[in-house]
Amino acid sequence: MKKTIYVLGLGSTLLFAACGGKKEEKSETASADTTAAAPAPEEAKPVVKDYAWFVAKVDKFAIDGYTFTVDNANDNADNQDVRRSWTTDPAASGFDKVIINSSSLSRSGNQREELEHKSLQEFQDFTMKYKGEKTTFEDFKEDNINGQVFYSKVAKGVNESIGKKNFNEIHGQTFIGDLNIQFFISVYDNKADLTKAKEFAAKLMDFLSKE
Repeated sequence: MKKTIYVLGLGSTLLFAACGGKKEEKSETASADTTAAAPAPEEAKPVVKDYAWFVAKVDKFAIDGYTFTVDNANDNADNQDVRRSWTTDPAASGFDKVIINSSSLSRSGNQREELEHKSLQEFQDFTMKYKGEKTTFEDFKEDNINGQVFYSKVAKGVNESIGKKNFNEIHGQTFIGDLNIQFFISVYDNKADLTKAKEFAAKLMDFLSKE
């Protein structure tokens, strides 16, 4: 009986050792798998600044320190035109309304050469060519914001086709790819100081120049 028990005990010991060896081998394999190199991160794709990009940008229009109420949103995807405007409290902001428009240069036909200004002088010449009888212009300037060139001016004695009359505004323009982008900052009190409106214009150009 003792001999039989001894043989069974030995067999159990060998079986345990064999199983233990296999388990240890699997553990080593699993450990090796966890040290495999991680896949390389994908490179960021360049931002395509087109109509869809601009629509998404003005959809999220916001500038710190200012409160706006949407006044108009009238885009035309077929023509790739964007027409947006917002109102604000003039006592707090120093202006009454901001308008941001864009149109497609490639869809402007024979007018493209006249519309796509390549210098401040061209911007000024175009302005004076189509100015109204009672509207005056001053402070023509060129700004380079984050590598993006903007042309702007101050217009006085502006009249809307339907709405406000005899007010002042800051008008700016830039060209990004196929986009002809313009902004208008309206100050309805024509005797009001334009310092705050000009400060906002600089922030607006910064907003428009960023991705």
